[in-house]
Amino acid sequence: MEKFERIYWNPRYTVYDDVIDRQHQKLFATTNKLIDKYESDSEECYDVLSDLVEYLSEHFKTEQVVMMKLRFWAYEKHIKDHQRFIDKIEDFIKKYQNGQVCLTTEILTFLRDWIFSHTTKEDLKFGELLKISRRV
Repeated sequence: MEKFERIYWNPRYTVYDDVIDRQHQKLFATTNKLIDKYESDSEECYDVLSDLVEYLSEHFKTEQVVMMKLRFWAYEKHIKDHQRFIDKIEDFIKKYQNGQVCLTTEILTFLRDWIFSHTTKEDLKFGELLKISRRV
């Protein structure tokens, strides 16, 4: 079985909001937990994946409130990115529940890479605005 690279939080990924930064750290940790379960062939993969999607929905709502307050210039695009990601993962979960697909390296890689890339690139855009607005 392929060994997956884990994702790790680094202070340079801060968006200057303690709640969102803690959520990002938890997202990284939960993604790594999913990778661990996958690599150990655990039946718990589905539970961890479901928890991750549920937590992502909560996290996205938190980000949306902050972005609205900031009048973030890329708010609409950011929200659409969130929704497309959730739709794709929820579609996978439905197919998984119906026995149509199983968790594959491709799906796991997509999930890990999207969370890492979105957090360390897209979210930093509104993080810079937060930094300026809070004069950090």
